[in-house]
Amino acid sequence: MPKETAAEWILTLVTTPDRATSTVGDLLEEGSGRGERWFWSSVLRTAASHVWRDLCSARGQMIWLAFSGVLEWWAVSWGLGTVVIVGWVQNWPYQIGPNSFYIPPWGFYGLLIAVITAVPLLVGWDVARRSKGRELAAGFVLTSTFAALSALGALLTGTTVHRREEPYPYVQNDLVNFCVAGLFVMAGALLSRLRAQRRSQADRRFHPA
Repeated sequence: MPKETAAEWILTLVTTPDRATSTVGDLLEEGSGRGERWFWSSVLRTAASHVWRDLCSARGQMIWLAFSGVLEWWAVSWGLGTVVIVGWVQNWPYQIGPNSFYIPPWGFYGLLIAVITAVPLLVGWDVARRSKGRELAAGFVLTSTFAALSALGALLTGTTVHRREEPYPYVQNDLVNFCVAGLFVMAGALLSRLRAQRRSQADRRFHPA
């Protein structure tokens, strides 16, 4: 893939196709003789500046998306966990105490993987879908807000990044889990952006100006 095509694709994630094409053309002209490093660093800086502009130009919307996204993230995670645990207890009961039931490691692993992959992917998609053209900015602000809340919770509860010995050794590393979840949030936002682009292109084909 030619570098200009790849650069245009990157910039279309944060701006319109016409502006992306124009920007890449300017960078190619200005970067003659400056090398590949200058070109790609300029592309990434330009993309970051567009994301920052979206954040600053719609602060109220971004705050609301971050707040509602975190609530949705928690609600879906707790709901999924409750459904899995209740379903397990009802269908495969193995009581180890008056109010305690055993869930095997593979069941715990499956729930953990869903909470740090599928849930943030869906929430990232939904938050980006509601951002209307600011998908990556919405994904970034949601990830940043959740990171801040997670760090605050760790400080308040004393559960800093560690590996828990019980009930399943070395299953949960808070930092790794959050990084994986953050990547899936951004993946959801990216997929939402690509879907919006495809719909826009289809509209232009069927309703040319």
